[in-house]
This record gives sequence, C-alpha cells and structure tokens, in this order.
Amino acid sequence: MKEWMHPDIGLVVLRKNSRSKRLSLRVRPQRPVTVTIPTFYPYWMAKQMVHQHLEWIKEQQNAQQINAATKGIDWDTKFEMRDKVLFFQATKDHAFGLESKASNYLISIPENVDLKSPSTQDILQKMVIEVLRKEAKNYLPSRTNKFAKNKGIVINQVSIKNMKTRWGSCSSKKNVNFSLYLMLLPDVLIDYVIYHELAHIKHQNHSAAYWQHLEQLLPGAKQLDAAMKHQQMPFI
Repeated sequence: MKEWMHPDIGLVVLRKNSRSKRLSLRVRPQRPVTVTIPTFYPYWMAKQMVHQHLEWIKEQQNAQQINAATKGIDWDTKFEMRDKVLFFQATKDHAFGLESKASNYLISIPENVDLKSPSTQDILQKMVIEVLRKEAKNYLPSRTNKFAKNKGIVINQVSIKNMKTRWGSCSSKKNVNFSLYLMLLPDVLIDYVIYHELAHIKHQNHSAAYWQHLEQLLPGAKQLDAAMKHQQMPFI
C-alpha cells in the first residue's frame, strides 16, 4: 500500500489486491480516496486513474460535504465519549455556554438563534471539538504510555490532532498521533487503534510481519480491524 497526498483532493490511498482484476476507485465521506489495483499493475496506473477522474472525484467530495453539512447539530444530537455524554439545550441567555459535570457536558444555545445557520453550526462544531480534544488529551497519552511500557515499546511523543481521514498515525521518529474523534469509539476499539499505532514502531507498513506483531501485542487484532472498517468519522 502507498499513500499519496494530492494537492486538490487530499490523501489518496493506493492499495494492491491479489483478488482484483481491474482498477477500482472509491470516494467515501471523511475517508481518503482509495484506488485498488491488481498486484501485477504498477502504482503509476493508479495515479493515472486519479488524474483521469479528478473532476468526478472533486464533485463526489463536494456532494458529500454538502450532505454532511445538511445533517448538522440538532437539539437531540448527542455525542457519547466513553463514560461521558455531550448534550445540547436551549437557554434564555444571549451567549453560548459549555458546562462540564461529572458524567456529561452540556452546551447551551441561545433559544433565539437559528440553529441551522452556518454561523451557529460553526460555533457548535468548534465547541464539540474543544470537548473532544480535552477528553482525548486526558485519556489517550496516558493509555498509550501504559500499553507501551507493558509491552516494552519505546515511544517518543503522543499528540492529539483534529484528523478527519485517519484515526491515528505513527512516524519513523516514534511519534504517535491520534485523532480526537477517537474518543467517540467504544473502549475496545480505542485500545485497538492504540495498539495498531504502537505496532508501527517496529514495522512502518502493513506487511504480514506487521500483522503478526500486532496479533502478538493484541490477540484478536484482525477481528477488531474488521470492526473498525464499519466506523465512520463524525460529520463535524
């Protein structure tokens, strides 16, 4: 597998598959554009396919962004973050507010604002991201360092980022990055993503050796990886 950062459409994943008999192109919401090719095809053919369908890809991405925006945050929207829940409620105050309690967060919205307006949605999205970042920083670095220490893995730094196309990443300098949206996943999948990135400390790829190493760190990793494929980034 190779990754290619295209200036117009962002991250593109070029993936070879022994069962594929032709090139296929996939554009999904909040996911990298993916080109799957037969193993005997050179990677340049995948890039050529992206160039040939560039306008179509951009149209699909724009349509998906519009669809996501029309969902937006509503009064009954809630975000579950491990042992806490983020709710929204109307208030007679003239300002937006954020209240943190033991088991939940509450974002107050002035009752006279247009909830569906782009400006209101932008404010709410930024507030949600603020909460997710706080929760992620309070949980993910300590959890990752604990797992690394238990497995004898040396890491350099754990960072939390607003990544919308991947749950995590690991650099050759042993820096581990996690998307703040990871906090919206079940605990078992959060742990899987942590181990997935820790395994990259030894193997900077997804080779057979990598998967064997990950399975040693976390038995049942393949089943959890399959479960991750059904998880999508939120619309915010």
